[in-house]
Amino acid sequence: MNHKKTYPILALYALTSLLFSALVGSGCETDEDTQSRRIDNGTEEGGEGEGEGEGEGEGEGEGEGEGEGEGEPDDGCSEESKLIYLVDSNDAFYSFDPTVPGAQAFKLITTLTCASGGQPFSMAVSREGFAYVLYSDSMSSCVALNKVDIKTGACLGKTNFKCGASGYYLFGMGYATTSAGATTDDLYVGNARGTSRLSIMDPEQGTLDYVGDLAATGPEFTGNAEGELWGFFPQKNPPVLQRIDRDTAAPLETISLQGLPSAGTGTGTSAWAFAYWGGSFYVFYKSPSDSSTNVYKVEYDGTIINYIPNTGMSIVGAGVSTCAPVVVR
Repeated sequence: MNHKKTYPILALYALTSLLFSALVGSGCETDEDTQSRRIDNGTEEGGEGEGEGEGEGEGEGEGEGEGEGEGEPDDGCSEESKLIYLVDSNDAFYSFDPTVPGAQAFKLITTLTCASGGQPFSMAVSREGFAYVLYSDSMSSCVALNKVDIKTGACLGKTNFKCGASGYYLFGMGYATTSAGATTDDLYVGNARGTSRLSIMDPEQGTLDYVGDLAATGPEFTGNAEGELWGFFPQKNPPVLQRIDRDTAAPLETISLQGLPSAGTGTGTSAWAFAYWGGSFYVFYKSPSDSSTNVYKVEYDGTIINYIPNTGMSIVGAGVSTCAPVVVR
């Protein structure tokens, strides 16, 4: 009797084992397999990622994908647009990398061949990778605002800005974002002669939107991705850097550059430009007593370092886009 009861149980057990092996061999998933797959794809422990099986979403899962997610915001910034760009009085067009020490920071791209005549006066660089270079034929009048490809230095022709529009003949210029962390920005310009008026310019259309009168004349501008607009005023004594209200043109903060001679003194010619990069200001300045441009690195606390003395150039324009790195204060 015992054998009759035990044998069917053993047979049933063997049959169950065979069925289980067949199921596993056929690729059917057990609960443990399903749980393991969920963790691998990042759907169990990794939040609600949008990846399609290889962890390409924004979830924090432990997926197999190596990317940071296709949903990550694209700021439209190329590596080239994160550098400073310079132009000297002889049309030499350079990139300037503050991470490279000494004169090796300068890299000659080309000699500009814009067919407008005159010589460069000032410059700004957009997030899209274009430099806008203002050319002048004298110390009182401009010739054209030219568009330049920062990668190659190729001159892409004149913009629609008309010299003298709204009283703007010669002016400094620079971009600043519309708010902290924004990927949209505006080009700010200020008269280099007489009463310096701050305006927002559309460089392609040539239109100007008046903001307000500045506290000093002869500015050059720079900005950053934190929405800050700064002006360099070398004709004050001593020269100053000022953070400027983008809506009213009023000064918000002043850094006095003690020890730098004013551009308004002496009998020699002056040239100036400046740019913000990585939490510091790079001032390219040739005072009336200098034989060529010196590069000064200026910190927010007013510390000044003669970063690259006597470059052998006369740098008249500097541009940096709002793609450049920032240090939030």
